[in-house]
Amino acid sequence: MAALMSTEINLSDKIVANIIECKEMGIKILPPDIRESGSGFTPTDNAIRFGLSAIKNLGDNTVNSITKSRENLDESSNIFEFLSLMDSRKMNKKSLESLLKSGCLDCFGHTRSTLFNNMELLLEYVGQNNKDKNIKQETLFQLNELVTTLSLEESKEWSPYDLSKYEIEALGYSVKVNPLEIHQHKLSQINYKKISDIKLMSEKTVVTLAAFISSINIKTSKKNSKKYALINLEDSTGVLEAIIFNDELEKYESKLTIGMPLLLTGTIERNEENIKLIINSFNGGDSVQTLDDITVPLKINIEKDISIEQVGSLKNIFNKYPGRSPIEIMFRDNGLKAKISIKDFKVDNCKDLRDEVSKTVDIN
Repeated sequence: MAALMSTEINLSDKIVANIIECKEMGIKILPPDIRESGSGFTPTDNAIRFGLSAIKNLGDNTVNSITKSRENLDESSNIFEFLSLMDSRKMNKKSLESLLKSGCLDCFGHTRSTLFNNMELLLEYVGQNNKDKNIKQETLFQLNELVTTLSLEESKEWSPYDLSKYEIEALGYSVKVNPLEIHQHKLSQINYKKISDIKLMSEKTVVTLAAFISSINIKTSKKNSKKYALINLEDSTGVLEAIIFNDELEKYESKLTIGMPLLLTGTIERNEENIKLIINSFNGGDSVQTLDDITVPLKINIEKDISIEQVGSLKNIFNKYPGRSPIEIMFRDNGLKAKISIKDFKVDNCKDLRDEVSKTVDIN
């Protein structure tokens, strides 16, 4: 499979299809790594490593320069040492940006946002060891000593949405990050279908799907000059083509961005060759919603007496996470149940909040 993917390395659609097939076969796809990746896709154990030539804005000369430069690196080498060994004619801002967005430079231990925020500084060190072959030996020693001790001020990592968006931008596919994963708790309380389910369903079925956009192409109809969009949707089970026509497109265009996790409603259209989802409203509801905009209640179970101290702890935790989700408390005692909804006090129903609350009481 790695050999096939390498022959199609410049065909993004083919690569995505092959990655999905690999997942169905139980073959893990590993992100590109500046220390490990070859030019093409390479097999390793029961996995395939992304090839450097699959990264956008990296030509053959840049890939060859990378593989040559890394021969002089060891496990303790930092990113400045790597860049100083590169040929400055082969590494420019675009290629460096693609490397960091793809995750290829993660092995140096910095967040991708840190590298992005220090782009100009990093570019200053590209090719430093190669710029003057007549440089004095003591100056060269000082340079080598400098690049081994340089450090960067760390920035908070990009959101999973941005990480996914930039991976798709650099690779055509989100390898390491699935933006749906941060919404798993929310999705567990929503009725939706996966792409693998939809592919087995009959034509004209109305479905709701949780997915993110991996590509979008806005076109104009030759018949009526109205706009429509061809979209590739992805989840952990596959890829599905979708179409959204003019009225719906105008209404939701701002939400249709690469990597955005969405809840979409549409009608299945299929023939012998393929299946598509026609995005349209159903029963007056929104056909496109971002998962960030959807709120689900924080559900708390209390099966025994709760102390004043616990109530105080919960209140303090709630105050730390203001948001839009209501709180539902279910009291259970000797087979009796009572539910209280606290609608006037709303929180951000995030993982950090749930982790803190679960140390005090049980939650769903």
